[in-house]
Amino acid sequence: MKKFLKGILITLGSIVLLVGLLIGGLNVIKFGIYHEYYSIRTNICTNPGLNDDAIPQGIAVSQDEDLILTSCYMKTNKPSRIYLTNTKNESRYVSLYQDDKEFKGHVGGIGISNNLVFLANGGYVSIFDLNYLKNATSRIDLTIKVKVNGEDGVASCVFANSKYLFVAEFHDGKNYITNHPIETNDGTYHAICSQYKLTDLSTPYRVYSIRNKVQGFCFTDDGRIVLSTSYGLADSIYYVYNQDKIVDSKETYLGAPLYKLDSYSKKVKGPAMSEDLDYKDGKVYTLTESASNKYIFGKLFNATKIVGLAL
Repeated sequence: MKKFLKGILITLGSIVLLVGLLIGGLNVIKFGIYHEYYSIRTNICTNPGLNDDAIPQGIAVSQDEDLILTSCYMKTNKPSRIYLTNTKNESRYVSLYQDDKEFKGHVGGIGISNNLVFLANGGYVSIFDLNYLKNATSRIDLTIKVKVNGEDGVASCVFANSKYLFVAEFHDGKNYITNHPIETNDGTYHAICSQYKLTDLSTPYRVYSIRNKVQGFCFTDDGRIVLSTSYGLADSIYYVYNQDKIVDSKETYLGAPLYKLDSYSKKVKGPAMSEDLDYKDGKVYTLTESASNKYIFGKLFNATKIVGLAL
């Protein structure tokens, strides 16, 4: 009996050792596979809520203070959350309510502009005051929401600057379908990103036709557009578009001029499950959901940080 137990312990120990060696080896190999990504990456702070069943989706960075917001839906039957964190890893969260009831929906991207917060919420964008969020102790109520991207449009990720709000859709052609087919040089795109003036969210100012599986969208200070794409275990890809590569279709869509993002100037491959984007001080900020308790594997590969990419 003792020999049997000893054999089991030796076998289990060998398995643990082999798994450890495999994970360690993969953690070394990843720097080769994603060499360019890691060469431009800076860790900003810990991505909050990963060990608390939160599944991060959106990120918004304050341009005026050390404040980063992340939006999350929950693995468990709890209301969705917004985490408030900073570069000192000081974080807390508030739960989301709508119509005075717990809101458990799949929130998407989040953005900050002019002391307002914009949260992707299905086919709508919820809007509330940043100070309301900062002063809340446990919950906020989503009382104002605006329909975006047309009558059947989707709000997956958002980006906001001092003048405009951008709301992009996610389309994978299988489980998530959007209905904005537009012919481009790369074939038919089905998703759009609508640009709205902050003074008028009723009608788009511009519309961009974008590729499949876009999880994040942002503008850089020099006017470039960055998209992040990911789905499942596939590599995340960051596409960069220069202004001279953006095609003016000379057409209108949803009552606004239509532009096509079908010729990128640069792309960078990164680890799986990238999400929303924001921009500050020369860096594209992003985060992944792979280290959440829903997916777990990112914990083994140190994918637990909010990062800045010098794209």
